[in-house]
Amino acid sequence: MFPRRRGFTLIELLVVIAIIAVLIALLLPAVQQAREAARRTQCRSNLKQIGLALHNYESTYGCYPTRTTGLTANPDAKRHGMPVRLLPFIDQAALFNTYDFRQHWYFPVNEPAIRTPLTIFTCPSDPTPNVDTSTFTVDSVTYSTLQRSTTDYAENGGVSTNLTLASGLVDAQTVNNPDGPFEDNFKICRIRDIIDGLSNTIFVGERGGVPLRYNSGVPSGAVIPGTGMLNTSDGGGGWADYRQGVRMAGSTAGTGARNISSTTNFGRCAINCTNHEEYYSFHTGGAHFLMGDGSVRFNSENISITVMARLLSAQAAEVVGEY
Repeated sequence: MFPRRRGFTLIELLVVIAIIAVLIALLLPAVQQAREAARRTQCRSNLKQIGLALHNYESTYGCYPTRTTGLTANPDAKRHGMPVRLLPFIDQAALFNTYDFRQHWYFPVNEPAIRTPLTIFTCPSDPTPNVDTSTFTVDSVTYSTLQRSTTDYAENGGVSTNLTLASGLVDAQTVNNPDGPFEDNFKICRIRDIIDGLSNTIFVGERGGVPLRYNSGVPSGAVIPGTGMLNTSDGGGGWADYRQGVRMAGSTAGTGARNISSTTNFGRCAINCTNHEEYYSFHTGGAHFLMGDGSVRFNSENISITVMARLLSAQAAEVVGEY
């Protein structure tokens, strides 16, 4: 008699492997959803901290920080992104002290400061690098070696004049008062200037991926489906870059395209169609927005552009209602 050997047959082993594969297939989406939920929570927390910093700034100086001082009003003014002025209010006083406001944000003297990644300005769902080294042009000068840390959040500069002229897309009140709370040269400065109410006015929204341009998920360098157009890079992106703010112009869902030479061919999409002159996130279904009262809302990408324009204008006195 030979002793009986113990072990698994090939069929038993294959069955066990199949069961494990099925369990992994079932669990993986749940794990990914849990990770995205955590990333959304962090993104929301970032915006809440930015909101707290904005209100602390206003309490200290009696005015919200301007987006930039325009060169038209003051030819000698230097350009800086709004977040630069918030640094002391987000525990970055040491970094703030290394920044030279006597020079433009993109001058080499400010590179050690502006290339510093700041978690508060970064949404963890954004797959693009935190430090951008691509060539960019500003004020007719091309910079090819300047490193700058990116941000996924953009201050509200209101509604584009081109969109307000597009018949039927926004309210008459918005047409007459398209400005957001962060205009150049302190045009809207104090809490009392925001007559629409803080809870009805967007302060900051997601604009992810910049300076890479994204059109409905298609990044720079790829062809936009249905258009044959090559997707190009965009302005802004750095937290010190004054071009990061959004003055919403509207676009066409599916392509992110608009006819900028026309006043009647602007699309009805306001969120997640393009990050060019529009709010854009890497979250499914919409984007986060910081309201003037410090709350953070997740607005659906299907929101009416008319309602979105009401939320962006700060002095139009429109009725927002539920959305």
